[in-house]
Amino acid sequence: MTAARIHNADTPIKILMVEDNRADVVLAQHVIDRIRVAHDMHVVQDGQTALEYLSECLESDCRNLPDLIILDLNLPRANGVEVLRKIRSDDSLKGLNVAVLTTTDSADELSELKNLDVLCCLTKPAHIDDLDQLFSSYYPVRKTNGRNGCNTVVVDAVDTENLNSNSSASKPDSESEDTTEELKLGPRSATVLLIEDSAADAMLISKRLTMEFPDQFQVIHKSTLREGIELLKEIKVDVITLDLGLPDAMGMQAFEKVKLLSEDTPIVVLTGVDDSAVALEAVKRGAQDYLVKDPKRYGDVLGRILLYAIERKRAEKVVQHSLKLEQNTLREVLDEAPLHIIRIDSDLRIKDVNPMVVKAAGIHEDNLLGQDILSIFPDFDREKLEELVKAGLTYHNQQLKVSRLGRSYFNNYYLDVVGWPTQRTLTDEKEAIIICTDVSERVRLANQRDEFIAALAHDIRNPLIGELRVLNGIISGALGEICAPVKSALESLMKSNNSLLLMMTNMLEVYELEASGTTLHLERMELSNLVEEVVSEMNYLTIGSQMKLEFNSLCQSSTIEGDETALKRVVQNLSYNAVKYADSDSTISISVCDDDSDQVLMRVHNQGPKIKDEEKMHLFDRFTKATLGRRYMHSSGLGLYLCKKIIEGHGGIIGCTSDDNGTTFLVSIPRAGDDSAVDD
Repeated sequence: MTAARIHNADTPIKILMVEDNRADVVLAQHVIDRIRVAHDMHVVQDGQTALEYLSECLESDCRNLPDLIILDLNLPRANGVEVLRKIRSDDSLKGLNVAVLTTTDSADELSELKNLDVLCCLTKPAHIDDLDQLFSSYYPVRKTNGRNGCNTVVVDAVDTENLNSNSSASKPDSESEDTTEELKLGPRSATVLLIEDSAADAMLISKRLTMEFPDQFQVIHKSTLREGIELLKEIKVDVITLDLGLPDAMGMQAFEKVKLLSEDTPIVVLTGVDDSAVALEAVKRGAQDYLVKDPKRYGDVLGRILLYAIERKRAEKVVQHSLKLEQNTLREVLDEAPLHIIRIDSDLRIKDVNPMVVKAAGIHEDNLLGQDILSIFPDFDREKLEELVKAGLTYHNQQLKVSRLGRSYFNNYYLDVVGWPTQRTLTDEKEAIIICTDVSERVRLANQRDEFIAALAHDIRNPLIGELRVLNGIISGALGEICAPVKSALESLMKSNNSLLLMMTNMLEVYELEASGTTLHLERMELSNLVEEVVSEMNYLTIGSQMKLEFNSLCQSSTIEGDETALKRVVQNLSYNAVKYADSDSTISISVCDDDSDQVLMRVHNQGPKIKDEEKMHLFDRFTKATLGRRYMHSSGLGLYLCKKIIEGHGGIIGCTSDDNGTTFLVSIPRAGDDSAVDD
């Protein structure tokens, strides 16, 4: 076994305590103070931070290493055994003295700890006799008068006010002192209200507590629940010890009455062997701990339980106070936020709103609460809201046009809406939070931009059409013969102008589609005939290259109900994209077929670079362009978006597959029935 490091009695003992339970830290500090050992204590809350602290000590000065490590076994990030193994495997740290805090008496675990050279195993919570024996056995301890010479350094968000043994800060003013007094371990004894009908048990408990914890407890005994409640109405005690077998109240009835009167006071219940199940139920409902009656445990064990209960309750109050401050701060932020914030229950009824909703709705908050959210926001989607609160699916609706909000009516009011499910506790019903952002100005600016683009596209498109007619006349020889080089140059110019014309047309049609929702004029037609005609017209795209544009009809009938102009635009855009991204000497294949069902299919396939999966996800979005590796072609990013809108308007589907063998766009449109009426 590794020899314990010798400590210089002229200096305080440097202690590193690794413990994540604040109450255990406070109790250990309290016990060490009672032993009056001069010490410097540093506290960390997890195993990884402890190892980092030791590493920092090695890097700065080995003399900063602790004389003693008090190590809890059950730690976050790295447990106590892992920390101990790393210490013993490090040549610079393996000689450190380590005492272990444990709640187990497992023979296997104790054997492993012995093999890892621990000084001793201390049973939690730390007891004064155990720590006194530890310091007496391994250190030439220098006793102190009171708490002078002790200093505790605390890290990892442990409450420093409760742990500092000797602070150099100036004394706080009286107001601060009043605020923190109940959160400190003060010099006065703790007042214990013992409600116990057995005079013998009560006398033994009082005697044992006084003997083993001198000056720590002042016990007030009452033999009935009624007497105990009367006392609680008059004075405040630090902890209540309650027998669950009283003559005027039995079991949980007694506990509930005491708890109702003393919410902030820790309660430790006493029970017989046969009533342990009732005691456990009391713990579930808020008791700090319970003790099965046994005279052998009335002193040492009960005293530690009471101290632990007091500190744990104080820690809970600190946490609750912090949470309340955080909640108040968050509420202030939400109240001032320029957002509509609504909380709804599983029945879609409003549970809470912020002032922005009250102001926009023109309805007092009291009259909003309890209302069906759709009576205030009628433009919301009920089906999606029900999925939000019942199935836990998030709710998104971008640029939702709102016609009414409460008593307020709008013409051009748009909201981005997002909602997500919440659950206040494990047992509460599901709720949801909905946040709405006013995006009306953003939509207005976007509309202005679209109007400008549409006007610009219109102004460019008209002279472009005239220019193409002139070019076509020159190339065809209508104005006289031209030499081959000039003809080739003019064909390239016409090809470029046709591409520009298609881009301008896409811009105009997308604007019209989104601004007024263009109505499709459906008529009975053969899709294969339409596609063949457009492919023939689009052959100009292959002029000056070795590419080929081929069409194949693979079905006897391709009758659909369609808008001829709109579907031609789809074929033009898909053909244009296929040529644009195809290999220079490849064949672009366009075919119409059926799948032996009620659908007519059109496939457009090229042999070109694979489209990346992340790009394919957004290929049909507005203003999206594919880069395809190093290749990048200029376009408006509207062609495929327009195709998707047109095909969906026909009740069809458009999709894309892409691999190393090329890219295929597949369009599926419902086949027309025999008795389909023509929509003029």
